[in-house]
This record gives sequence, structure tokens and C-alpha cells, in this order.
Amino acid sequence: MSQLERGKISGTQMVYLLVSFAIGSSIIIAPGRGAGHDAWFATIIGALESMVWVLIFTTLARRFPDQTIVEIMEVVFGPFLGKALAVCFVWYSFHLCSLVIGNFTDFFTTVVMPETPCIVFAVSLVLVSAFAVHNGLEVIARCGLVLLPIAVFLIISTIFLELNQLDLKNFLPFLETPWPRLLKTAHNIAVFPFGETVIFGMIFPYLNQPRDGRSRTVLGILLAAFILTLLYLRSIGVLGATRSIATYPALEAVKLIKVPFLNIRFEIIVIINFLTLGFLKITTLHYSTVLGLAQIFKFRALRPLIIPVGILTVLLSLINFQGFVENLEFSEVGYPVYALFFQLVIPLLTLIVAVIRKLPSRRTGC
Repeated sequence: MSQLERGKISGTQMVYLLVSFAIGSSIIIAPGRGAGHDAWFATIIGALESMVWVLIFTTLARRFPDQTIVEIMEVVFGPFLGKALAVCFVWYSFHLCSLVIGNFTDFFTTVVMPETPCIVFAVSLVLVSAFAVHNGLEVIARCGLVLLPIAVFLIISTIFLELNQLDLKNFLPFLETPWPRLLKTAHNIAVFPFGETVIFGMIFPYLNQPRDGRSRTVLGILLAAFILTLLYLRSIGVLGATRSIATYPALEAVKLIKVPFLNIRFEIIVIINFLTLGFLKITTLHYSTVLGLAQIFKFRALRPLIIPVGILTVLLSLINFQGFVENLEFSEVGYPVYALFFQLVIPLLTLIVAVIRKLPSRRTGC
């Protein structure tokens, strides 16, 4: 195992971090738009489909319990092809981090502070992320233990406050969406957000009980799917057909909360959740990118890479897309194809070659 990270995290900490990661940006982006009022059902199907991803990359972890997915590639494919594939995987982590930062800057410049330049939000997020990465995986995981329960409490609170505004007619007719479109949307959801958890292949070796890796990953995805399903049910029940055309459905749904004698803008709850959970997702990706680069290029410490990676991530986030519409189009059309190479093809190819070459498989895996 690489000595770049000496910390260990528990299975519970990993579940909290994985749930935060999975719902970090999807609570705002709403990847189930294509399924209309059946988006909640597409989320369930997508979560089940993503278990194929989980089976593949956790099987890799079983065979190489002391190595990250980047290190595994070099062992399986050799120093040249293995390093090339490892660079591809780290690129994905880096690019995904920039995309999530772009989600944030779009949201905050559209909803919160329209006159503030995007770079202000991007730099602020990366500075906080860099501080967390500097302090190591244990600190990041502890942040998840604190922030996720707060976010879940706020989500449940808003759902209860809107129960009197839910209209069950908004869910009818049930499964009206044509099956090809429903399954396509479900696949998109399997890729984003659930398939992105392949990034945790960089974290498995640092579990204090590696044997729990697969079960904890499955549990984390199921919990994230449950939370996202609740959010979809709330948005559909409250907004109806207008949900599909709303830029940020979660925000529009919360705006409708009315509490007698309280003049409170409940949108702040959505903003807080997006900020806290998104921070955890960005930090996890920042950490994964730094760790992967350090392992590929044989650095002795993570610190020299933290700030340079952060700067490059900010720069890439500013040139990825010109606004929310382009970002949304990519997430629904281009990203499910693009991401599949990193989420499924690379891990599957690595596993197949490892089996063919009969590389040692240790029993103490995840």
C-alpha cells in the first residue's frame, strides 16, 4: 500500500462520504428529467443498474486489497500501458471535479449572487477543498459524518412542510413514459450520479476493514437512491408538469413552503445542502486526483500537488461550458457516453486482464 496516505477510515465513514458524494450535485441538477413524472422510478432502476459497476470495481479491490485502482492498473498492464490508463482515470477524476465546480458556479451566479464573477465562487470552493485534502482522508471522512446528517435532516424537514401541497394526481398516469425513454433516463442516472462512485476505488485500501468495502458501497448507493427518490417524489408531487422545465426543481419546490406566522425564505435550505454536500464531493474528487497523480509520478507526499491541481481545476471549470443549458445538455447526452469508458470499460478491462494473467488474488478483500 502507498505510504502517501497513512490515515484509515471506518466503513460507516465511507458510507456517509459515499452518500454525500452521490447526492452532492444531483440534488440540484436533477438527472431524471427525461422520465417526467416517472423520474423517481427511473432513479430506482438506475441504482440497480449501477450495481454492475460496483461488482466490477469491488472485485478488483478483492484481488488487490492493498492498492488503489491506479496502482492496480500498473500491476495488471505493466508500467507503460498501465500508467497510460491510470492517467486516463485520474483525468476523469480531475475533469469530474471541474464539472461539479461548474455546477456550483452556475447555481450561485444564477440564484444567489448574479453579479458576482464565477471565479470568486470557484476559487472559494477549491481553497476550502484544498485545506481539507491537506489534512488527509480522515478529516474529509469526519466532515461527512457531521455534514450528511444535517443535510438529511433539512431534506426531511422540507418534505414534511410540503406534505399538504402534494397532489397525487401529478404522479398519474403511472409509468406513462415510454419504456425506451424511461430506460435511457435510468441508464443516465446509473452513470450520474451512481457510477461516479468508481472514484472510491482510490479509497478502498484505506478502510480499516477492507472486507466491508463492497457491502458499504452497495449500502451507500441504496441510501443515496432512497434520498434522491424522496426528493423526486416531493418535486413531482408539488410542481407537477412544471418540474421538467424548471432550471432547479428542488429550489422551485421549496419556494412553495408556507408556514403561518413565519416569514422565512426556505430556499436557504437547498443552498446549504448543495453547499455542504457539494463541498464533500469536490473534496473527494480533489483528493482522488492528487493521490492518483502522486502514485503515478512517484511523489513522496501529496502536499506539492494540492494547490496546482486546485488551480487547474478552477481554470478548467471556467472553460467547460457557457452556462447551465450547455452543462445540462452535456450531462444528459454527452456525459453518459463519455463517462462509461472510465466507469465501466477501464475497470472491466483491468479485471479481465487480471483474471487472464492469473495475478494473485488475496482472500482479505473488500
